[in-house]
Amino acid sequence: MFKRNRNHAHSQSSSYEAAQFSAIDPKTEAVSRLVEFRRQLLLDQIHPWAVEDRVQAQMACFAIAYTSDRTAEIMAPVAATLNEQGGVEQALRALPVQVVDFAANLSQRAHSHLSYADTLQGDVAVDFTDENTREHFKMYNNLPDFPEYPYGHERDAPYGRSISNGTVEPVFIQGIIEAGKEIQATSYMLAGDLSQFPQEQPELYRSVDLLTWLRRDFIGAAVESSERAALILGDGNRLSSEMISDAYEQAYTGYVNGALGYVALHCPAVLGEDYVLDRTTDI
Repeated sequence: MFKRNRNHAHSQSSSYEAAQFSAIDPKTEAVSRLVEFRRQLLLDQIHPWAVEDRVQAQMACFAIAYTSDRTAEIMAPVAATLNEQGGVEQALRALPVQVVDFAANLSQRAHSHLSYADTLQGDVAVDFTDENTREHFKMYNNLPDFPEYPYGHERDAPYGRSISNGTVEPVFIQGIIEAGKEIQATSYMLAGDLSQFPQEQPELYRSVDLLTWLRRDFIGAAVESSERAALILGDGNRLSSEMISDAYEQAYTGYVNGALGYVALHCPAVLGEDYVLDRTTDI
């Protein structure tokens, strides 16, 4: 029988701080590379969605690096607790161990995605017609293991669940909600920028109005999931295990779909041509 940690265990956040305060900030580096990429395409008069698969894969790496590192930055302050004297300087040193492990892992993965993007420079073949290639860049395949659901509850998501940190705590869910909301808002802004891009989208994406669908029916649905999760958590009082499970599932769905939307805005090839063609032409 697996032993569940039912108390609000905390951990020194050295692993988180080591990942966050390295010489290179993955979030900043990723955004810088993405902005420079779009600036160059403007000069070349090429739409970002019209580039070759290898370059789209690089953009996907930068997008995942950004969402991963930014999520780590958001989750820790949400979960931080003050010391008994109320000193804020100690706030990040009393984090729930779930958040410390998850956030540190996210930042480490962000560094890895930046490195992988560099390996895609030059003559490297990337084929997004291959499902395995597409799955490699899906957000749910680039996340650490999540804590388990409350005992007796099962859901389809998160897909990877770890029992190492015990049962999920509301503070962990709240961190996922807040990260999801910011990434969703960032995705909306990016979609707006792309809609104003002077160069025309490739015919495949233009014919199904993929940009509108991603913004309205995909990222919009992610926003609704995060809002439902926040509503369930409320002020955190008298939460049943069923309520925690429901909030967890909605928070995860909102976060992952918002993050996938952000990646797809940089790399629509990750969705796959068949998936794109399934979108209705009159959305």
